[in-house]
Amino acid sequence: MMDTTPTSPWLKKVRSLVLALIFSIALNIGLIASLAFSALQKGRIVKTFLLPEAQTKVEWTNQGLLRQMASLSFRELVSQLTNRELIEDGFTKRDLALAALVKYHHFYLDKPLAKASLQRRLYQLEGDASIELFLGVTEEQYAAIVRFAYEEKWPLTTAGLFPLLQQSVEPWDASLVQALTLTPEFRAIQTLFQKSGAPQETEMLVRLCLEGDLLTLVNEAKLVTEKLDFSADRRQQCLAQYLQLHSKTAARLMLLTDPQFVARRLSDPVLIELITELGRSFAGAELNQLCRDVLASARSDQVWEAAARSLYAAVDEAPPVPFEITKAKARFSLVPALVATPTPVKELLHPASVRQYVVKDGDSLWKIARVHKVKVDEIVKLNRIDKDRLVPGMVLQIPE
Repeated sequence: MMDTTPTSPWLKKVRSLVLALIFSIALNIGLIASLAFSALQKGRIVKTFLLPEAQTKVEWTNQGLLRQMASLSFRELVSQLTNRELIEDGFTKRDLALAALVKYHHFYLDKPLAKASLQRRLYQLEGDASIELFLGVTEEQYAAIVRFAYEEKWPLTTAGLFPLLQQSVEPWDASLVQALTLTPEFRAIQTLFQKSGAPQETEMLVRLCLEGDLLTLVNEAKLVTEKLDFSADRRQQCLAQYLQLHSKTAARLMLLTDPQFVARRLSDPVLIELITELGRSFAGAELNQLCRDVLASARSDQVWEAAARSLYAAVDEAPPVPFEITKAKARFSLVPALVATPTPVKELLHPASVRQYVVKDGDSLWKIARVHKVKVDEIVKLNRIDKDRLVPGMVLQIPE
């Protein structure tokens, strides 16, 4: 008997289409899942590149990370000193953070490393800028660096401490001043004054440095340390540099430590600056004697006028108008009007016979007294000077 059940070819086609549709749906689901997983993994990778403090995407390059680190604070960079994540060319995040601390925040790296030698590479940034990278820093050294950064109140070099002190108002933070005095640059200046025979108080030397600028401090310290020059000449030249920056402390130190140098060897412009600055902030016998010596020397009219005006101010007298240098010299150079002991009436009515002598370079009171056949004490008493205050150009009164 023959099977009359229809075997429809359409049924076979429907079955084939259903199977194809199921396979297509499964394939699409697999593709979607694969894309989702890939996107998720990318998101995770990006997330690991983020700095905890900045939460901003950073390029996976030294350039990109250093660019972002330039804007981070000191503490934010210190927090990266334990991050060993590799970036590029063998450098880790902590390597780049250390370089950024030194460049942008003047971190005092030499101190925690006790001057240990490190390999250094100059890395070119965008434009003309560059940054120094440090290689071969050991785990122990990183531990010392982190400890120093967190425990030290002022873990900065001179370049970092100097502007903080200049911008602060007095009284200065004692710990900040102490940090500056422990820097190599300040200690070089301090040693210069001590070894050249002019020890001064630390506070005065701090004030001297702050009345100048950072470049002057660094350059002067470099001259001292490189040449090991602790001479009085080096000290005088150092003070002359600060005097040109209108330092009142430099003017006073120069007068107190080197009065002969001031009167004999300073150029006219610098001497005028010194007298002017001292006249504004300091009045004393040293300044008055300097001005009298200057009036008795062969200086320019401008120097004479500066000295005379300082002397008029010292005795609360108004200078003549118009100003006449001859009257000023008569008032101050030969007759010492500023001494406390008045001239006896007998000497005013019956002055001794005297002659004038202009001091020359190399002269001494003993030599002058011998030539003129008088006693040294007679010259000292008549002119009311110290035995070591002779200056070339000074006019002395020699008794007959």
